[in-house]
Amino acid sequence: MHAAGTSPRETADGPAREACRLLDAQGAGRRSGVGRALRSYEAATSTNDLALAWAAAGAPHGAVAYAERQTKGRGRMGRAWVARSGRNLTFSVVLRPTLPPDRWNLITIAACVAAAEAIDGMAAPLRTQIKWPNDILIDDRKCCGMLLESAGAGQPSVAARAVVLGVGVNVNEDTLPPEIEGQATSLLLATGRPVRRAHLLAALFDRIDQALRLLEEDALDILKKYMNRMYNLNAPAELRFAHGQGTVQGIVAGLGETGGLLLATDEGVQTFHAGEVTAVR
Repeated sequence: MHAAGTSPRETADGPAREACRLLDAQGAGRRSGVGRALRSYEAATSTNDLALAWAAAGAPHGAVAYAERQTKGRGRMGRAWVARSGRNLTFSVVLRPTLPPDRWNLITIAACVAAAEAIDGMAAPLRTQIKWPNDILIDDRKCCGMLLESAGAGQPSVAARAVVLGVGVNVNEDTLPPEIEGQATSLLLATGRPVRRAHLLAALFDRIDQALRLLEEDALDILKKYMNRMYNLNAPAELRFAHGQGTVQGIVAGLGETGGLLLATDEGVQTFHAGEVTAVR
């Protein structure tokens, strides 16, 4: 943990550095995006905060801030994401999308597809599902989450705009707090075997890079890939809004063209861009 008023200390080694070496060995010309610029830290309060500050200072598209230990990470709807050292993966990617800001939600959709595919490679024969909007599940339990935060959405110049994609994966966690063990898991707990974190991180960097390129070319293909893994698709569900602002029930009908949740309710099919989905049994 870095002292107040000081910057966290960067490291010269660790899984993030090894992941980049693995990708470099596959061909530097093939990899020009995610992870090309890297800052790796022993500990940080929030990798999203580090990445947002780096973005404001001119970080290139695909720059990654990685921390072995995160103490005040943020999740959706105000939740905390805390990672123990040496067991999990926590990182944030600076992105400078050419998509208009009203379609930035699709970045999360694409990143979920990428993370699900990367985790599948390590968790076979288990197959991941995606719970709208940004949770990756194994056996109905969350193993990975994301948070997208933006800076410069109102800037007229595309180069001045940036979004930061924060990713947390429970990899080799062998115990979980009692209050979440029924809803969360890790790759180790789900598969019964440890995972080489650097190899998973390299796959995440590569898949995120590919998914974002595909998003720019064919957003419909990304939406289809997401819906092929969509948890609760065509099933009853309840959407709960933050801060006690109510709920709505319906049948999960898929995704809208900007990544919103389509819910078939008594009033017809409606599109929602916020909320927490839970199954209705």
